[in-house]
Amino acid sequence: MTRLSPRMQTQAMLSWFERAGVKSLDIHLRVPMRPGVRYEDPHWIWITEHEDTPIGAVKLDLAAWIRHKNACGSDIYLRPHGRVAQPVIFLDDIETHKALRISQKYNACIIETSPGNTHVWLATATPLIPAKRKAVQDHLCKLTSADPRSTSGNHLGRLCGVKSQKHGCWVNYLFGSDGARYCPTLLDNSPSLPHGDLWASKKKSPSLDLSTSAREFGWVLGRLRIGTPRQVVQADLAKQAEERGVRASDRYAARTVENAIRLLDMR
Repeated sequence: MTRLSPRMQTQAMLSWFERAGVKSLDIHLRVPMRPGVRYEDPHWIWITEHEDTPIGAVKLDLAAWIRHKNACGSDIYLRPHGRVAQPVIFLDDIETHKALRISQKYNACIIETSPGNTHVWLATATPLIPAKRKAVQDHLCKLTSADPRSTSGNHLGRLCGVKSQKHGCWVNYLFGSDGARYCPTLLDNSPSLPHGDLWASKKKSPSLDLSTSAREFGWVLGRLRIGTPRQVVQADLAKQAEERGVRASDRYAARTVENAIRLLDMR
């Protein structure tokens, strides 16, 4: 894999965000309060330097400032502006080989934060508010063994093309794909999502059930997980079931939603 120059890596990452539909970014720094402070030392502070900044401005106006701050010992972090719905979610601490497999299937940006470890930015089919981003992150975290401490819905990721003060290495842009966007209303037992080792967790994957009822059960799980009201999910499922000729579609929908809620332990 050909490695771009640091400046070009930064530009490539920002361009991927633009293509994904992100309009503006929040830029944060982690700054040592005095020279020579160890990364583990508490004398580091977080500073929000630029919030809701258009990506074009980050590319043109902040490039030199970012490199200066990094050269002076600061770590540089960013995220899509956190107060609005965004078509991107974040996964932390994904093994490189697994991250690259994800990018072969989905629209994703892979950032190497240290040898063998990455941040994954995953484009979604629709923009999600922070609470829904968190729900999707929580779900994918279980499938990918990502860091569960980084599923706030608004977590910061490292900017690439600069040095990591924590690890003492460069943060590198590995790959940015433009594949299918991840649909957060579908879960891992839907045939629309890959099975096997692409989303593999440490647990053995269940056998695949391709029946219509299994697909609809996965669809219900997904809708409930992202916060869709039970009544809305049940009504939509009853309509779908009626259209495909299911008798007593209302009872079928109620039973399916009840089973999904029991599985998710949402009561």
